[in-house]
Amino acid sequence: MDIAANVILALRDSGSTSDNNDNTNGELPQLDWRSWLALALFIAATVFVIRPVSIPVPVPVVRPLRWRKGHVHLDMKLAPWIAIIILLASTAIHVQHEVVRGFVGSDGISPYSIVILIFALAYICISLDQSGVLSYIAMHVTKRWGSNGRQLLLCFYALSTVMAVLTSNDVVVLCLTPIICVFSDVTRVDGEPFLVAMFVAANTASMALYIGNPTNIIAAQANSISFLQYSAWMALPFVGAAVAGAGVMYLVSLKMIPRDIEVNISIRPRDLLKRPGQAVIGCVVLGACLVTLSVSSFFGVAVWIVTLPFGVAMLIVDAAVDLYSTRVPN
Repeated sequence: MDIAANVILALRDSGSTSDNNDNTNGELPQLDWRSWLALALFIAATVFVIRPVSIPVPVPVVRPLRWRKGHVHLDMKLAPWIAIIILLASTAIHVQHEVVRGFVGSDGISPYSIVILIFALAYICISLDQSGVLSYIAMHVTKRWGSNGRQLLLCFYALSTVMAVLTSNDVVVLCLTPIICVFSDVTRVDGEPFLVAMFVAANTASMALYIGNPTNIIAAQANSISFLQYSAWMALPFVGAAVAGAGVMYLVSLKMIPRDIEVNISIRPRDLLKRPGQAVIGCVVLGACLVTLSVSSFFGVAVWIVTLPFGVAMLIVDAAVDLYSTRVPN
């Protein structure tokens, strides 16, 4: 699960013992050394996640017996774990309290359900991307409207918006960035406005649905908001922000993007579609998942329970396709 959740729980709970947590006078618990240690380690781990550091360390070599220079990388993979180990060793946090709650959750937030939901949907979207269908759509848009730079910018903006609503902002960035880079290299047009438009659209559109962003999931779970309730509340802000973003990006494009562009891209969209059958199945699975999520809101079914079977189904399809392709020569 999210390792930082344990540190956050420590920040909130380590200021008092379990006896003090039961006070009824409404006063905030006093901060002690455990609280300051948790805060310091949380800040340190965050710094190393943002700016990783490589520390040289001697490493023994058996044959021949000698020491060689190695490196320990304090980054997002190691720094949070070190912080948790120090907190556990110093008794600033306890396994039975903060660590277990970091997995199981409290106050209406279930970290395990968030992770299952994100992983299931992310796998479906990654499978779609690997099939080539997203790159196929992006290249088709480029070749269809690429001769008009400003029109192409709005097309990329609209495409990023639709893809971010149905998948996630990360999938949009991973899929469209290479297409924009190829387009920029071939046409000698500055690709920065197109990239910025994609980023703006992807992050704006990810607010539309419950599943668009981990922040959406946490906020909805904490307030017991269903899939349809969340979409109903965020539909108008999403539309307003998307329209405003499109207007701003168009005004920016008037100065930075030429109106007429000579497009001579030899790549055919069809060539990017690696596995058509798998792409069709992936689109069906994703569409069925979104529809089921909408219907499940009327029955009070947890969102992660709905998404997990679709993620497993997509995994089984991919495994079957890969197994078949390895046994049957092309």
